[in-house]
Amino acid sequence: MPTLAENYTVIAPDMRGLGDSSKPETGYDKRTVAEDIYQLINQLGFHQINLVGHDLGGMVAYAYATAHPTEVHRLVLMEFWLPGFGLEEGMDVANGGLWHFGFHMAPKIPEMLTAKREREYLTAIASPVKVTNSRIIMPCDRKLKSSGGDGECWEQYLSVL
Repeated sequence: MPTLAENYTVIAPDMRGLGDSSKPETGYDKRTVAEDIYQLINQLGFHQINLVGHDLGGMVAYAYATAHPTEVHRLVLMEFWLPGFGLEEGMDVANGGLWHFGFHMAPKIPEMLTAKREREYLTAIASPVKVTNSRIIMPCDRKLKSSGGDGECWEQYLSVL
């Protein structure tokens, strides 16, 4: 992001339920989260943007771009699946899908099994390369430090479709 910021205004908000964002009971579907981002962009005074989405943020960026196509100048989507383009197969744990989808989508199980160890768990599954640099901020770190837990992060998976 620092390199992009040399030529662009870079806005990297936490999605609903992650980091320092609000933690409402509902509204984790990607259309609602996209609307959160759209409202933020408008409040900041931007009308046409280059939009980048990665992983779950890719689903949100796609929802944003489909809801507001004339306001997205360029769209970049990285490392994510969309419903209808492979997501369903990836989520089908019984037939070779990725195990973590089933685990993360099981109500209350991930919170119970990872409580107060979220950073270690997320670091272990994020990449075969271990995070050893303490300056690298993992998703939810700020919330974890302030509250000692992070049940809301799992809501992003419960509403993945």
